[in-house]
Amino acid sequence: MKMIPGSKKEEALNEFFSKVLKEAIDNSCAELKKCLGSIFMDVEIEIQDALQSNLSRMQDIRLRLNECLDNQNHIAIQSSLINACYKIETCDQIMKIIEQE
Repeated sequence: MKMIPGSKKEEALNEFFSKVLKEAIDNSCAELKKCLGSIFMDVEIEIQDALQSNLSRMQDIRLRLNECLDNQNHIAIQSSLINACYKIETCDQIMKIIEQE
């Protein structure tokens, strides 16, 4: 810009500088917004993957716990049956003793 020195030249330079600075800031902000958007997308995907992985692990643990509970119930039922058989056998032995007298 070739102008005679003075207030108009200063004003024109300030306007030009302000315009260039605004464009640079706008471009930087747009690039930053784009980068942050990409980062947020990556983080969101990572979080979803981690949640899915944890959900799968929790479902596996729940199945194993249910199997353990089923086994515990099976053991408890067997124990009850053994105790019942023991009581029946004891009663039978007592009946035999009573019948012999």
